[in-house]
Amino acid sequence: MQDWQIDKIVEVPPGELQVLTPSGFVDVVKAYRTHAMAVWTLHMHSRKFRAAGRHLLCRSDGAIVCLKELRPGDFIKTIDGFEAVVSIEEPGEDDEWERLYDFEIDSEDHLYFTDGVLSHNSTTLGARQLTNAHVMPNYRSLYIVPHEEHRKTYANRLREMERAFAYKVDSPNHRQNLNYKEYPNGSIIELIRVLSTASESRGKTTDELLYDEYQHFDMDLEPEVEQTQKASNIPSTIYAGTSLTIDTPLETRWLQSSQGSWFVRAGDGKSWLDMGDQATALSCLRQDGMVCPITSKLLNMRDGQYVHGDREALTRGFVGLHIPQIIIPDMVESPIEWNKIWMAYQGYDIKKFLQEVLGIPTMEGAREIALEDLRNMCVIPDSEETAIRKAKSRYYKYVVSGCDWGGSDYNPMEKTKVSFTVHAIIGLTPDDKIDILHMRDYSGMGYRDVANDIVRDHKRFYANAIASDFGVGAAYNMLIREQLPADKHFIFAYVGPRSAPLGPPQGYGWFNQFSVNRTESITQLYSAIKATEPRIRCYDWGRSERHLMDFMNLFRVPLENSTSGATEFKYRRHGSKPDDTLHAINFAYILMRLLKGEPIMEDKGLMNRLRAQVIGGGFGAGGDGAPRVVSG
Repeated sequence: MQDWQIDKIVEVPPGELQVLTPSGFVDVVKAYRTHAMAVWTLHMHSRKFRAAGRHLLCRSDGAIVCLKELRPGDFIKTIDGFEAVVSIEEPGEDDEWERLYDFEIDSEDHLYFTDGVLSHNSTTLGARQLTNAHVMPNYRSLYIVPHEEHRKTYANRLREMERAFAYKVDSPNHRQNLNYKEYPNGSIIELIRVLSTASESRGKTTDELLYDEYQHFDMDLEPEVEQTQKASNIPSTIYAGTSLTIDTPLETRWLQSSQGSWFVRAGDGKSWLDMGDQATALSCLRQDGMVCPITSKLLNMRDGQYVHGDREALTRGFVGLHIPQIIIPDMVESPIEWNKIWMAYQGYDIKKFLQEVLGIPTMEGAREIALEDLRNMCVIPDSEETAIRKAKSRYYKYVVSGCDWGGSDYNPMEKTKVSFTVHAIIGLTPDDKIDILHMRDYSGMGYRDVANDIVRDHKRFYANAIASDFGVGAAYNMLIREQLPADKHFIFAYVGPRSAPLGPPQGYGWFNQFSVNRTESITQLYSAIKATEPRIRCYDWGRSERHLMDFMNLFRVPLENSTSGATEFKYRRHGSKPDDTLHAINFAYILMRLLKGEPIMEDKGLMNRLRAQVIGGGFGAGGDGAPRVVSG
């Protein structure tokens, strides 16, 4: 319940009013009377339930959901067990609004039965933020979550936690909004959303970054968010969520951490059982609780300790803790909560159970391309020397290449490097097939040396034009333009999925700089590779495998339109694997499509001018002025 909904708060003396909970009757501490609100009616076979649309109920999968978000066929917890929702009656325009009550109860799980239906009045994920804000003057904490619904849920939980906080201080001179909270001691809590852009984090300063639902986060946005901690003397970062698959950002952070797993003492008093191990955890699951597979005795989940797989990471302060539901005493020792876990084990797909209950990621998420697609495109028998001779002899209509500048250097603290500079060259055959002629990645060299090598290979293949990404700005791209004509060097900057396929940049841009729809262009590249008869071919798999495997490190994920709420999609890189070769080839492929005259620009006049700009001559140009090789 939010403050604007409350008309009156009634303090209830102990013992005067009680409600039934899964653990028995408990005292009502406070009663919140609302302003008049629209009333929804939930119909089940044996009962009906009337409440506000945002009233929280317990679904059979363990989720706490608003009444209005339920659907016919969902099962919700009632005093008689789980019952199916038959229908949901929305309030009509002429229906009379009513004053309602919500209860704050003396119970740790905040669950109580109303008209036989199990309700939920608050959950408390904000304890850390509230405690730190109270005991540490001038402490700033920034909560970050990908989706707006996640932020709303957390904000409501935090507000409920504030009401129950023993040391709450009300100050009319300090803001206390849902997403921004100031305290008299100078501390600040702020809740922001970061999905496809980090704009909400700009201009902010914080000591603590608290990422929630991090498995859905775009790691490419993290460097921008980290700037908020630059002025802090006590920076700390927490990553929380459910690592659904092994390619999520959360799983990447887990592998970089100390990887602490809870070991519980076995029934024989001597052995230890690893609750982070899938086989061990599943062998302990029984209908009446967690049972020792050695002695068949119930395990005491409190009698255990964390064992860290990477002691070096622990020493460096990269602490990782695996916390599956089966080690939480409140879940294991409560018959109601354990029954939920057991029902999930019996009813869920095993993959879903591992992810949601045991916190164990399964295989990687769905890719846009298969390994077989990459193998099928490797049909060119030519060596690189043969490809160069064919380019020199004008076998190719055009040859173009692409350059993707590396976005990260080696991180000695995390021992990771997930981005390299890659240069790739492709050629257009007489029958309009595209051949990949050259791929090379660079690591550990200065950018000037890298640029010199790129230009050298560009000329070796008699290329006429090159396309590179704008990601590193003008500094490194100018190293290319020192050696090649600017009108033969295209700079591409990726933009969002609701943009034109290719067009001029919005606002200020460099000469020959263009915006590229990242999602659309990559989709077209994948389609060309996955065609029954691939339109893009490559040299033998033995030489190309190391580079082509980058295509396997990009995944298609849903994207929420922040304006309309519609679901779109974007491509997201694997948290710990590079995708630079894909982008280098993509930039070259975009340039090749432009030269072929494909309608990828809305402004046909501009497209024709750019084609003429390139076809006008240069390295490898024939007597007709047509370039034989282009690179990017």
